[in-house]
Amino acid sequence: MKKVLVVLFTMISAVGVKAQSMSLYNPIEVVMGTLAEIGPGGELEADWGVINTTQAPISVKARREMVVEVPGSSNYFCWGVCYDSTTTVGLVPQTIPPGDTNFTFYAHYRPLGNTGVTGIKYVFYLANNSFDNVSQTVAFCVESDCTIGVEEQRQSGGMSWNGANPFEGLGAIHYQLPAGKNKGQLKVINLAGQTIKEINLNNVRGQVFFDSHDFSSGMYLFQLSDEQGWMATHKLMVK
Repeated sequence: MKKVLVVLFTMISAVGVKAQSMSLYNPIEVVMGTLAEIGPGGELEADWGVINTTQAPISVKARREMVVEVPGSSNYFCWGVCYDSTTTVGLVPQTIPPGDTNFTFYAHYRPLGNTGVTGIKYVFYLANNSFDNVSQTVAFCVESDCTIGVEEQRQSGGMSWNGANPFEGLGAIHYQLPAGKNKGQLKVINLAGQTIKEINLNNVRGQVFFDSHDFSSGMYLFQLSDEQGWMATHKLMVK
């Protein structure tokens, strides 16, 4: 069996902990839409501000990192200027005055008739020190429900499936550990009781992405647990 493709991107604050000189103003985690709403050749968009938290001007560059991508879709971003879909690192840094906010960032996603979830991480970093950075991961969801759940689920914990059932293509488990817990584990178990994948979770909530092509056909049990013995399960059929 092929190795399961698993990409975890956090849905709490997704902002890089290394940042010393920047923060983000109203970053966006999820953008949802349908093909009918978007229209042929249309796109989804996310934008936010980048704040200079220092007392001196800073020169900031931007780049994008693909987390998971729907085949056939396209995306690009703008940071001062707009780049085409082949550009992953912005060529032109933006100078942000002390204490000011730059609002020239825009993330664009074109489904091009394809449904599913694409996750993209956008990183902003000093032009002379890439270790001083801040980032945000966005889930672009086309005809897929990327919400985590209601407030009750946030308190008691749980998980939900975002994808086709029977599972085909890309899908994600949205998980929420019980209130006060930020460490857990997600296991994938087959009908023979064999654990085929164990994923350690270090955030109170988030998403774990899977590709159906990495599974054999059949029924699987997804088991979410924390260190104190709390547990939730979800069954899923893979085509």
